[in-house]
Amino acid sequence: MGQRSQTESVAGVYQAFLQRRTWKQAELAKELGIGPEPLRRILYELRERGMPLDREEDRPHVYWSVPKDWFPGSVVFKRDEIPELLRQLRRVPHGPGRARVLALAATCETPALAEEVAVLARGALGERPRSPT
Repeated sequence: MGQRSQTESVAGVYQAFLQRRTWKQAELAKELGIGPEPLRRILYELRERGMPLDREEDRPHVYWSVPKDWFPGSVVFKRDEIPELLRQLRRVPHGPGRARVLALAATCETPALAEEVAVLARGALGERPRSPT
């Protein structure tokens, strides 16, 4: 097995669990290019520090999983929840905080929602609404 830095290994673990929610320990070690024992130590340490890792044994295999809705350092909204989020944001007083949240929401991948957010963001920044052309 090759040598990776601790930082590369931890980053690799996060990336791997974002791509796939459950891994066999041996497959994950191979994917990351580290041995099973260093991987096991990293996984236990991450779990101790709050990563929601679940460990299951089905001899001879060990499986590690994260919840389906796990996304580190973020809040994830389902597509069908975004319209309600936008409705609630309309009620928030105008200001820099509202504008910042709307700017983040404007990165959504649905063009119709992105346009609705852009209209709200212009209003939050004090701009006059644009007339449709």
